[in-house]
Amino acid sequence: MPDLHSDVIGQVARLPLKPSETNALLPLFEAIHNSLHAINERFGDDGHAEKGRIDIEVLRNENEDGTTPVAGFIVRDNGIGLNEENFTSFCTPFSQHKIKKGGKGIGRLGWLKVFDNITVSSAFLNGKQLERIAFDFVLRESNQIATKDSSDLTLKEPGTVVHLSDFADSYGAKCPAKTDTIVQRIIAHFLPVFAGDKSPHMLLHDGGVVELKKEFKDKINQSVEQLIEVEIEDEKQPIIIRHMKCDKSIRPRGSVNNWMCFCANDRGVKEYGIDEQIGLKSLDGEQIYVGTVTGDYLDSHVNPQRTDFIFDPEEGRLIRRQVASSVKDFLSDYVQEALAQKKAITSNIIKKYPQYLYIQGELDEFVEGLQANSNNEEKIYVEMAQHRYRRQRRFNGVRRDIDSAHKYDDAVAEKIEEYREYILDDKKGSLAEYVTKRKAVLDLLDKLRGFAEDEDQKHHLEEAVHQLICPMRTESNELEIEDHNLWILDDRLAFYSFFASDRPIKTYTESDSGREPDIAFFYDSCVAWRESERACDTVILVEFKRPGQEDYTDRNDPLIQLMDYVTLFKSGKTVRDKKGNVISGIGSNTAFHCYIVADVTAGLTKRLRGRFDPTPDGRGLYGYTRNPDTYVEVIPYDKLLLDAQARNAIFFDKLGLGN
Repeated sequence: MPDLHSDVIGQVARLPLKPSETNALLPLFEAIHNSLHAINERFGDDGHAEKGRIDIEVLRNENEDGTTPVAGFIVRDNGIGLNEENFTSFCTPFSQHKIKKGGKGIGRLGWLKVFDNITVSSAFLNGKQLERIAFDFVLRESNQIATKDSSDLTLKEPGTVVHLSDFADSYGAKCPAKTDTIVQRIIAHFLPVFAGDKSPHMLLHDGGVVELKKEFKDKINQSVEQLIEVEIEDEKQPIIIRHMKCDKSIRPRGSVNNWMCFCANDRGVKEYGIDEQIGLKSLDGEQIYVGTVTGDYLDSHVNPQRTDFIFDPEEGRLIRRQVASSVKDFLSDYVQEALAQKKAITSNIIKKYPQYLYIQGELDEFVEGLQANSNNEEKIYVEMAQHRYRRQRRFNGVRRDIDSAHKYDDAVAEKIEEYREYILDDKKGSLAEYVTKRKAVLDLLDKLRGFAEDEDQKHHLEEAVHQLICPMRTESNELEIEDHNLWILDDRLAFYSFFASDRPIKTYTESDSGREPDIAFFYDSCVAWRESERACDTVILVEFKRPGQEDYTDRNDPLIQLMDYVTLFKSGKTVRDKKGNVISGIGSNTAFHCYIVADVTAGLTKRLRGRFDPTPDGRGLYGYTRNPDTYVEVIPYDKLLLDAQARNAIFFDKLGLGN
């Protein structure tokens, strides 16, 4: 009996088949493929589906721990058998015998790579006489075809039995153990065969019997075939796509739902998860999309191992893009539903990040332009940021065109109007972003107020609230406007050109007083700033007191403290910043406006009784003092929050953001 005419050991060693689930099953797939070809050769295209039969038996080991891992497979068919022509082809690596069917002549070498023991027996007709052959297929330098006595073979008709056992290396550990998984992998690999209704009867024996052809058909809810043409190198290549809506249990593997199988010669070659390409996951929750792609161009561009295609990468991308377009047409209802979800997500992002408010006016167009896989908030936000950047860059170009124009004409007028609308949209978005950030700060202030009931935490709470409104022990020239939230007290306060927070008065006036907030109370601090560069300034002082404080004395009476501060400021005359630069002078006409931020408790009411009137809303107090002349307003913490929320809510209403 002849040996294989090649360096078999070298060929097997060079096969790129690392241990994996797919490669552990490749010998099984190869045996099934051989059976399909043999059945077709015996019964022809018209009869093989009805008359052909393939039985796949799963061999298992029984371990002491009760597990039964797969040990191998037996594949039986009633095909034409290993007659002289087929046997010669078997003994010839890279045989051209099945080239028209997609056979590369080396698939059986994968058996030697993955399994240690391989036995083949076959019966075939020689004229009208049935002859039999049996041999072991062995990985060694010579005599790889070790013939055996075939006299006791029980084959009564043409057919072949391939026995694959004892996994080599770690392939066995990678082989799926569950029957359902093996069934799904076989169906997935032979999708074009099953989908084209070209499969003979195929049964899997593993404890019970699974009829694979029926199993596949039971999973298919809809099947449509479509012909498309892909232009490659100025020539249109016909591609056939079979679209199928299937039960989700049929999906080939992993967490991906929707699959496309690219095939050659009716054999699965390359599977692609296409969830991201089409922007869909499961269909109706219980179904997935499975498609097969076939065509002469794919048949002639498959690699020898039938694991990939050898056409140019750009050609592959072109084919996949047109296939994806066809899939989207087939799944148009689901695609529209996905677009609606993207639209809802985009609208929600705009509410959170209103700098993108301008997109609201072109929402449908924007959503339709999103990448198919942009189906969550993070991905859509990234595309929104790119869109805004490109939009700004485009309008920068419009502005340059306007600046470089030599005369005013209709074209320039059109650009000016376009740029004006862009500025309005952009500034509206910037304002909306600022207002939304303010709301987040107020929400945080409200949250901090909720902690006020815990006496042990009040000291820390005071520090947190103070830092939220204005950082302590600093001056305005050390901060940017976004570094503080003085607008919570009054929107006008955010725009003063100088203030000092929780610093000794002598550090920014000519007074020699070292008075500063009582650190023990933490909120017993002073924030002072001026309104303009004029000689007659308004100086505003803010005194914070601990939320809910009751124990007031002359030492911590906020009104007394403020009056003392006013007196010290008047004696200081000149206000300087931290670097010694003169900010302004304080004259006899300088007005002082003081805020006391404190809850109007019984203790505070007793100290202020008879000096102030209630504010119109009844929540705070206001009044004037003499010697020194000062306007004073008492703002409880709940009023502070409610007033700031009301002022901010007006912006939300005007911008159409909701609240």
